[in-house]
Amino acid sequence: MIAQFSDATETIVTGIFSSAQPVDIVEYQSEIEATDAGYKAWWNQLPAGTITLGLPDPE
Repeated sequence: MIAQFSDATETIVTGIFSSAQPVDIVEYQSEIEATDAGYKAWWNQLPAGTITLGLPDPE
């Protein structure tokens, strides 16, 4: 999966996509695994009821 990050440090995940997005729209993005701590932090802050169908649970 592709993560969107808040800045070039690529430490804070702000979104998840199934494929890469145009760089002029999503500047900071990179492939990420379900084992990444940033993915788990992003997942844990999702509001109750957020649709996560198709996304792996964080490991």
